[in-house]
Amino acid sequence: MRSWRSSPKVIRIALVASLCGSGCSCDSERSSAKAQAEARVGARVEASPTKIAASQTLLAGQLHTDRKQLDRVWRMPWRELKLRLATHHVWQGRAELSYGKAEGSKLGLDEEAEIQFQQGTDSLDVSVSNDGGFFQRVVYSNGRMFRKYQNGNYIASKDLDSKRLHHADEAFALGVTGWDLLGRLIALKPPKDQQIAGRKCHCYELRKAAAPAAFDNSSLTGILKDLKSWRAGLSIEELEGSLCVDSKTGVPFRIQMKAKAFRQLKTGKGELQISLLTEFSSLGKAPEINAPEEFLNTLRRKRRDRPGTNFLKEKGIKVLERPDAGEAQAN
Repeated sequence: MRSWRSSPKVIRIALVASLCGSGCSCDSERSSAKAQAEARVGARVEASPTKIAASQTLLAGQLHTDRKQLDRVWRMPWRELKLRLATHHVWQGRAELSYGKAEGSKLGLDEEAEIQFQQGTDSLDVSVSNDGGFFQRVVYSNGRMFRKYQNGNYIASKDLDSKRLHHADEAFALGVTGWDLLGRLIALKPPKDQQIAGRKCHCYELRKAAAPAAFDNSSLTGILKDLKSWRAGLSIEELEGSLCVDSKTGVPFRIQMKAKAFRQLKTGKGELQISLLTEFSSLGKAPEINAPEEFLNTLRRKRRDRPGTNFLKEKGIKVLERPDAGEAQAN
């Protein structure tokens, strides 16, 4: 019987085919593993708490019947609002607060805040001030953050930790002032539709709640618990205002509140007064946000004398004027 043996040529072809098949299999597995890894990394980025919150649907027309969602909307942080609106905007707010004895002296605070945001470039300009002399401004432009406090100078730095978002959240939280103090005593009337900044909004009129929500400070401890416990004794005497929410995104477009509340003291009554207005003054139009002019001025120097050319001028030799480096930058 004749034995069949493969020729060297056949063996080489079979070996090449085997190696190619093995290589293709490895490449396919490697590509699949890479795609899965990219998907996992992308999922972790997309699953940030802010992005998850911004992707949730808010029933803007049912806030008068859903107190949990009402609290969610009223306390919305700016960084979530930024994702929901996804457009240029300018927001402004002002709050006046006073507390003391009804027939005596009172402590008061008048605070203002403004946020300018440019979609696409992510440029941001945040300023906060009050009548106590506090002032803070944070500008983010062209990848640099400029900060100024009180009467100090601007300090430039990179914002690797996105601290600018924290400052914007704090400024936007001005609108939570009245809700934090009197929210459990406030209810909403059914909404009426209204156009604000070209957007359809559900506007709710504020009213005193028939049955105030329970005061819960179980999550607080120590001094903070004592500091906030006095709110439990408050009762509203006067209240007017409204909450207007974008029907599409659930963003609070305008908050107005004027309230007076009392609490019983050992001697007399304590009186709390709140006046609040927050709203968008511009929507969809890009505000101009650049490095602060005050900071740029610190980089410009006055023209220096050039004593090395004075003797040439004295001899009648024409010397071409050269601008100082600081002036060249200014121009």
